[in-house]
Amino acid sequence: VSARQSKYQRIGVVRGGATEVDEDLYSRQLLAFGREAQARLAKSRVLVVGCDGIGVEICKNLALAGVAELCVCDSEAIKEKDVEENCFLRRDDLGKPRGPTAAVRLAHLNAYCQVSSTSRIPENITDFNCVAIS
Repeated sequence: VSARQSKYQRIGVVRGGATEVDEDLYSRQLLAFGREAQARLAKSRVLVVGCDGIGVEICKNLALAGVAELCVCDSEAIKEKDVEENCFLRRDDLGKPRGPTAAVRLAHLNAYCQVSSTSRIPENITDFNCVAIS
């Protein structure tokens, strides 16, 4: 585990990160965006701050799109409202932190996407190619 990875709680396992694109998995995206764009996505590191209803949709779409790494930053406790608007949270999750709880489930969407969570915004956000705040 590299020093960078040790800062974050690792959830998913990277099988991707390779230069080749899984044509079966990403066939529709390859037609729409092209191989070069998909390869850039496969190397991207994204931080999403906030895992509310909109934040989790951003996370879901990024994971399915095939970003290499997705870091979810949210330490808010799960409330009833969160369960109603976030399909990755359940009633038995009430009181748990939103970020790590959703990250575990997001990691199952795409084996090529490494999903992690953190309770604080990383000091050096320039480590990420993109930051989304929800």
